[in-house]
Amino acid sequence: MEPNGPNNTKAPEIVIEASTPLVQLSTGDYLHFYSAGTPGWIPNGNYTSGWIILDSNNPRIIKQKSTEHLFIPTEPWEIGDSIYPVQRHRTLFPTSIVPTGTKDQFRVWYGAADANVASAIIQVSYQ
Repeated sequence: MEPNGPNNTKAPEIVIEASTPLVQLSTGDYLHFYSAGTPGWIPNGNYTSGWIILDSNNPRIIKQKSTEHLFIPTEPWEIGDSIYPVQRHRTLFPTSIVPTGTKDQFRVWYGAADANVASAIIQVSYQ
């Protein structure tokens, strides 16, 4: 798989960091969200998030990696264009993931622009 760059171009990720704890899917495999800085991140790129699925029997094996970043700053409070002071523009980073009680559905908490906290519901589906 090729890495994703700013706004899901083919430019490489220049830094990847672990974000959420692992959560187990109904298949037994594990889901993990990572954070990724893209070219120009300081000062003009994005800090976004992708995901990986790790093998249930050997979590060192990556079975699948996102081909597009899942969290991309688009809202003014995510980009850093707001009345509140921000430390980093165009920065999103997931920090926590909690099962909702529905099969393969999770609430993900994330930071935005180093000044805001938000959450999203993620539904994992299989093809």
